[in-house]
Amino acid sequence: MMRDADFAMTVFSIEIPENVRIVAKSNLDYLTTYILLELEDWFEDEIAFVRRCVEPGTLAFDIGANHGVYTLTMAALMKGDGHVWAFEPSSQPLSMLRASIGENGFQDRITVLDCALSDHAGTAPMGISTTQSEGNSLHRLEGETEEVRLDTLDAVWQRLGAPPIDLVKLDAEGEELKILTAGTGFLTDCQPIIMFELQRTVPEQAALAAAFVSMGYGIYRLVPGLGLLTPVDLAAGYDYFQVNLFACKPERAARLAARGLLAREVTDASTPSLPLPDPKTLLGARPFAAGLAGGWNPDPATGTALACVLAAEDERRSPGERVRLLHRGLTGLEEDLKTEEHAATRLSLLRALRAYGRRGEMKKHVQPLLDQGAGAVAAALAKRPFLPPLAAWDSAPVHGSLEDWTAALLADTFAVSCHHSTYYSLDCAGALWDQRANPNSTVAMFRRLFLMFLRTGRTIRFTDERNDMLLRASAQHRNPLIWKWLLDPNNKAANPAEAG
Repeated sequence: MMRDADFAMTVFSIEIPENVRIVAKSNLDYLTTYILLELEDWFEDEIAFVRRCVEPGTLAFDIGANHGVYTLTMAALMKGDGHVWAFEPSSQPLSMLRASIGENGFQDRITVLDCALSDHAGTAPMGISTTQSEGNSLHRLEGETEEVRLDTLDAVWQRLGAPPIDLVKLDAEGEELKILTAGTGFLTDCQPIIMFELQRTVPEQAALAAAFVSMGYGIYRLVPGLGLLTPVDLAAGYDYFQVNLFACKPERAARLAARGLLAREVTDASTPSLPLPDPKTLLGARPFAAGLAGGWNPDPATGTALACVLAAEDERRSPGERVRLLHRGLTGLEEDLKTEEHAATRLSLLRALRAYGRRGEMKKHVQPLLDQGAGAVAAALAKRPFLPPLAAWDSAPVHGSLEDWTAALLADTFAVSCHHSTYYSLDCAGALWDQRANPNSTVAMFRRLFLMFLRTGRTIRFTDERNDMLLRASAQHRNPLIWKWLLDPNNKAANPAEAG
């Protein structure tokens, strides 16, 4: 754990869920460092599913482990009963991974294999990015390269004693198809669930999916808001924010379905197994609606669509029914907006889009609300039940006026809709800056705002107690000591200029 005396160190030990600590360079130009400080987690929705999937006794391969966010998360959830074999050939992230294993005391449950997998053994040059090691690749050789060792999946698995692997994370930056070609024995015998990265081009993605299908694997995608997998239409396009797909054979799919983690088929939601909830009653019990629900006069049509979205959250229902209910609610809200423009409907639609895995469509629905202004939106929200676009806001009570709460919510939603991380885009900087004194602004909003300023060479002065939340530990903020270092005006590396 980082202490005051550690602030001169060149690395951070960043805490993420499950009390896992990731060692990363103390430089905000490094993608891993920035994202873990911004989100206090990884940016991929699929990591939440992996947390649900892994249990004591799980055996896993992490192919392309990088800094070890998935490796260490899986190891933590095994509770000492299980093992992860982490494949990472690049020296810089490999050194961080080894340090993180020691930091977490996971030497007994993680084995590091310092090689890249391919369709043959030997060596090859790997393109290296100093600050974005997630993109290190055997296929992109512009700029700096590093000679790495190659091996095959079948050969490594056999040398390890052919352990019955349950789960594979496959992120090899374009080498995936070659890995499968030399891994047919492993894939036939173990039949694990495989999370694999979407490929760079449509033909590459089609070829990889076809390879899995030819071996009897079905292809699935995550429904983020439900935390379960559903069959994917390979002919359809993919959402901008979707990073990974999953492959598994029927027997593995059946086991996941029995745990409520996979919908083998999407069932008809026209006759739900349980009655649809009353949105006003269900939402009225959530902290954000305290003081609001009494004034709600629900529209019957919109109420049905919203009820379907809420019903999809009910884990007593089958996975297939939950997916269908969410889709029915989403399409119902879209139809309602065509009939009547209402801020409550649009906010609920934003929530449904995020939950269903259509986050890439959120930005076009946030903008009309920003154009209306927080006052007009708040007035509409006082009259009709709605879901906040971001689930974390369900537990965020109104501080001050409803207009203030709405302004902060819209700014946060806009930030989430712009990109995976503010590392890639400063589009939301103005929106977040405008809410810096808003009592409803969250610590996550402050992290985004301050990281954007710090990375571009500006210092943030604390002007009120709200800003000081970055220096205090809380359930929503795990790394205050790192922030103390980042915001120290004497640390010129972190604060080369002043924002005022």
